[in-house]
Amino acid sequence: MVAGRDNSIHVYDASTLVLMYELKGHASDVLFCRASNNCHCAISGDVDGCVMVWDVNCGGPLLRLQAHSSPIMSCDLSSDGKRAYTLDSEGHAYIWYLDSQGIFDALQEDSEDLTCCSLTLSGDRMVVGYADGSVRLWHLGLAVSLQWSHNSHVSPIECLAIHEGQGIVASGCLEGHVALASLSNGQQLCMIQGHDSVATCLAFSNQGDELVTCSRDNSIAVWSVVKRSGGATAGSTNPAKTDGGIYQPYELLPLQTFRINGASVVSVSKCDIDPTGNLIVAGTLNGHVCLWDVHTGLLLSMVKVSHRQVSDLSFSQDGQYVLVGSTDGYVTILNGRSGSVLRRMHGNSAGITAVYLQRFVDGAELTDSRLVSVCGRQAITWDLEKESSNVLRSADFIPDKASIFMKQSMDGRIFVAHEGLSFYDPYMMAAVYDLRKYESHPGNSSLFREGTVTLRGGVHQERLILYSPPDKTISMLSNETGCVRTLDFSSNGKMIVSGPWSFRVRADEHVLHQFLCLHISLFWPYSNREPPWRAGHLGRDSPHPHEVLDGPPAQRHHVRQVQQRLAARLLLRYVGATATLNIDAF
Repeated sequence: MVAGRDNSIHVYDASTLVLMYELKGHASDVLFCRASNNCHCAISGDVDGCVMVWDVNCGGPLLRLQAHSSPIMSCDLSSDGKRAYTLDSEGHAYIWYLDSQGIFDALQEDSEDLTCCSLTLSGDRMVVGYADGSVRLWHLGLAVSLQWSHNSHVSPIECLAIHEGQGIVASGCLEGHVALASLSNGQQLCMIQGHDSVATCLAFSNQGDELVTCSRDNSIAVWSVVKRSGGATAGSTNPAKTDGGIYQPYELLPLQTFRINGASVVSVSKCDIDPTGNLIVAGTLNGHVCLWDVHTGLLLSMVKVSHRQVSDLSFSQDGQYVLVGSTDGYVTILNGRSGSVLRRMHGNSAGITAVYLQRFVDGAELTDSRLVSVCGRQAITWDLEKESSNVLRSADFIPDKASIFMKQSMDGRIFVAHEGLSFYDPYMMAAVYDLRKYESHPGNSSLFREGTVTLRGGVHQERLILYSPPDKTISMLSNETGCVRTLDFSSNGKMIVSGPWSFRVRADEHVLHQFLCLHISLFWPYSNREPPWRAGHLGRDSPHPHEVLDGPPAQRHHVRQVQQRLAARLLLRYVGATATLNIDAF
């Protein structure tokens, strides 16, 4: 292998010295390259600090490693190819875990059907849910393998939770069923009808003996996870066998069921249980956060943190704080005992997909901590030392097909720019890009409907942010924090009408990317229910894009009446002509 100033690496046959092929991918002079011991892989670094990992057999790139901003002076691979080290001219050295590319490999299988995923804490296995109702466990590494698969559900998987101590995987689906499976072999342990509507979130207690579930039917349930000793457990409401005659070695016994009452409160989107197992917190689609005592069922606090959906919510690892992210881009920190608001920040340009405290130590003060807020466009690290909560550093996620941002970086700010799968470590400010071609693009799946997915696991059990844009060009027609829930095209295909939570309808001319009009106010008389256009959210985020409302028949009938009245009055002007839009999606 010979590297030079032509931005490429020449691979020769060692016996004949005949040029076999060139490895192209660097954008500047290649300063260093080294092949692995088995000569299957190679690693190289250039003047700009770009590091590439190559498949020598195929003659193509595997990964691009981004962390350096100065010329690479040395790099090498371990004998098994699972690790790499890089060193730049400024003395910065990194060790890379290349076997984490197994995450990319697992997500390429049936990639357009991905709905959710979760890593084990060791980082060597990943559970993935799919739109066909299946749940699969992948063993990760340089060679990924399917360990097991089960098809207990008949509708798309909406959420997953893993408890390694108990060896259990919990899954919730679109129809409200909750299933338990063995982490080791995928055996079905239990299946119940947990809710009457979509199961939106699952969370195990620290000991794994309790499971919290929530749903769009406005309920939060706490279940005791019980292993059967033979027959049915005392107090059991579930038979030892399912209707199909399958024995269930575990059962879920209901401990508490909470419902959020109030005319201004609708469906529950997120939930969590504190480390002690004494408190439950839940967030709703219209920005309320509620805190309960598990044992007494007493509502301790109810706080309005946003006018938009609570999109992420969790306790800190010691239970002192509750971290809340919403789709308007705001992050709110609450007291984990009283529910009072301690801090509120805004910096993300899109709805929050994850929020967590970075390397938090139990018992630490909030002012000694750092917080990371993630959205589909950015990952921002906040310094909480001062009340103003300054931005310490940030990363921008960009669907960069032309590699314009490949070398761009600033002090405290980097660009994670790629057209395929990548993951980013906010603590190390390092990114890994998958450079292989896809038969079907993972970015088109429901899993990446918000652009980013945050996983926790690996050697240091730190968060990794997975990012993947769709494989087609996207034009932003509106503010991304507008919480648009549904859209439809006009009959001539030149206009898009969208319905956000703000009870207004917006029209855009998508060919010229031109805004047309707004200010069509809508009134929905039942404020304790979802607006009629809420459940029809079209596009990649809905397994059933034509479903109007997952509510009772009487409510659906009333929604249809509202649709008919709106269809008769919703007229938009385009080039002097009046066009009536089809709003069946509403």
